[in-house]
Amino acid sequence: MVRNVFRGTHDAGVNIVDSNGVTVKSGETITFTIHRPSVNN
Repeated sequence: MVRNVFRGTHDAGVNIVDSNGVTVKSGETITFTIHRPSVNN
């Protein structure tokens, strides 16, 4: 779950990490944009 993401463009990705802290698998990065409407617009 992601909370309190500010407006704008962001990149996100996923890594699977084992109990030793070693990355086992990495997913592709995605780009997404948050738009928060305002009563001032």
